[in-house]
Amino acid sequence: QLPDEPQKLGILLSGKASQKTWTGEERNFDFFDLKGIVESIIRIFYVRPEIKIAEKEYKFFHPMISGDLLINNIKTGILGKVHSLIIENMQIDQDTYYGEIDLDIFNKNIAGLKTYEKISAFPAIDIDLAIVVDESVKNDDIIEEIKKSGPDILKSIRIFDIYRGEQVEQGKKSIAYSLSFREDNRTLKDTEVEIAINRIVKNLENKLNARLRT
Repeated sequence: QLPDEPQKLGILLSGKASQKTWTGEERNFDFFDLKGIVESIIRIFYVRPEIKIAEKEYKFFHPMISGDLLINNIKTGILGKVHSLIIENMQIDQDTYYGEIDLDIFNKNIAGLKTYEKISAFPAIDIDLAIVVDESVKNDDIIEEIKKSGPDILKSIRIFDIYRGEQVEQGKKSIAYSLSFREDNRTLKDTEVEIAINRIVKNLENKLNARLRT
């Protein structure tokens, strides 16, 4: 009997994500770059997948910067920031991020689900939303509340920044999201998006005691 040899896709990021130019400063890869790459791979094969990162600690990842990758509520991989002790032992002097997708699970669960959508001819309106919440509030809970209060024109939610520091109170964190709104058969009005954002913010205030970061 042949040994079990699961197929897995590994993604390793370290170093410069972009060089310094006249349009902006250089920056290093971070967790959100890794998350974005993983999500892009998933969306090649799935149509409108529900992607979540469920917080979970692993001994080889940095505490609080790691989790399980869930696709449609099925664990399909892991990702996180490699623990500092590991990169020190490997004589790496910069932050390193690793993601892993279990291809056996990935392929099994896309069977029969791969379909195609007509690309909308109408432009999307992208809005950045930064909120301040208690440290204990999880990203998944915030996204769930945004989805509940967001209308059908809300097509995607992407987290792109988490900030803890002097500009927010102790015991709290600021999380920034990019929300994309689009109507499939017409051009959206700015007032429609404004109404949607106000409803989302009001719901976050009521359910999670969140406030807008100004």
